[in-house]
Amino acid sequence: MLFVKDELKYYPNPVVDILNVNYSDRITQVEIFDLLGKRVKVKNTDDKDVEIDVSDLASGTYMVQLKTETKSQF
Repeated sequence: MLFVKDELKYYPNPVVDILNVNYSDRITQVEIFDLLGKRVKVKNTDDKDVEIDVSDLASGTYMVQLKTETKSQF
């Protein structure tokens, strides 16, 4: 099942150091992948508001996968 996009917020874009993710359901995991598909960061959580520190990642484009108990969005 996919996320309801109107209930998902992520900012700022582009990110300098902290990525904020908000969703109506509790987010259980956030994974960040580089463009080669390598997972470069994972954060396990149980909150509707999540902050991920990405200051240790090189500048570039990344993909994010979010998971709740019943949904997943890449």
